[in-house]
Amino acid sequence: MTEFFQNVWSLLTTENENLIRFLSLFFVFIEITVATLLITTILKIKYTKKQILLFIIPFACFSIVTGLFLPGYSSFINIILLPILIKLVFKVTIIKAIIAQIITYLIFIVTGTTVLNIYTIFIDLPSQSIVKIPLYKITISIIQYLLAYLLYYYAKKNDINITLLDNMNKKSNIILLMNFTIGTLAIGLQAFLITSFNDSIPYIISIASLAILIVYFFANLYSLSRTTKLEKTEQDLEEEKAYNKTITVMYDNIRAFRHDFNNIVQAIGRFYCHRRYQRS
Repeated sequence: MTEFFQNVWSLLTTENENLIRFLSLFFVFIEITVATLLITTILKIKYTKKQILLFIIPFACFSIVTGLFLPGYSSFINIILLPILIKLVFKVTIIKAIIAQIITYLIFIVTGTTVLNIYTIFIDLPSQSIVKIPLYKITISIIQYLLAYLLYYYAKKNDINITLLDNMNKKSNIILLMNFTIGTLAIGLQAFLITSFNDSIPYIISIASLAILIVYFFANLYSLSRTTKLEKTEQDLEEEKAYNKTITVMYDNIRAFRHDFNNIVQAIGRFYCHRRYQRS
């Protein structure tokens, strides 16, 4: 029995890419479920249980198939497939679907890079070796999903969401999409550099880069929040203008009616006086 546990421990603590690839198949469902909770909450997408299942199950199965047979292209294929499925299943605009994909990518790359770099600080192993050891890879994934879930829980509890993407004008949508695309490329490139060359970069530089990565991520979210608030303010102003215009038209109608009413009353008064004069 002791030998069995030793073999299992040895299997989990030595580099084993095949075992990691096998275990990753089970984590796909967790990752997609958490991602779905995040995007439906942050973008306030209404959904039914049927839509959730129609999104999670096909996407998870497709990710597993591409991971097994096309491991080198799996991530690229999933990045393209995700917004398409979001649009088809949840019936949202293509801009909202792309923003959902970018937000999901940003959250997972920031959380994953953060956890991995913390591991490299406390464990005397290069990052390339850490991600190939099943025990470390499993714990990194679990912590990453837990952080993403906590972010979802916080957003849901505090009603933090983006509700104006469908109502934004074309110019705002293009600016927003460009901002997120550039931000995603910047974060992805920096995360790649930190992860790939972490062994040759001093810890202080890694920590500083990681801090910048996190700050930029939250700054991007803050920028999006400010953009939506500005758009909401502009919409409110337009509604106020329309309301004031309606009030002005009603006031003019009332004034016109008052003038006509006075004329009618005067005419009735004159007619009444004339009738009394005739009778007398």
